[in-house]
Amino acid sequence: MDTSLPTITLDHNPERFDQHTYFTDLQLSGHTHNGQIFPGNIILHYYYQNSYGLSHYKNHYLLVSGGYGSWGFPFRLGTQCEYDTIYLTMRK
Repeated sequence: MDTSLPTITLDHNPERFDQHTYFTDLQLSGHTHNGQIFPGNIILHYYYQNSYGLSHYKNHYLLVSGGYGSWGFPFRLGTQCEYDTIYLTMRK
């Protein structure tokens, strides 16, 4: 892998972010559903390094999406469905 080029990792679980930082610039994850049912979003904040949103660690980024669907129960309470649009800009 040519790590001089921008690299993007797709990993469902954001918990594995530390394993990918040596070769990736941006990791896209889901898994958490941003808690799906309140107060799950607050509890997950203490379990994951980043349970939702965009985080920046040194030269690496982690985007955790709340997702569009649900898990187990077919509804959300206190969180929202979402999809993310990402625009990448290359610099010399």
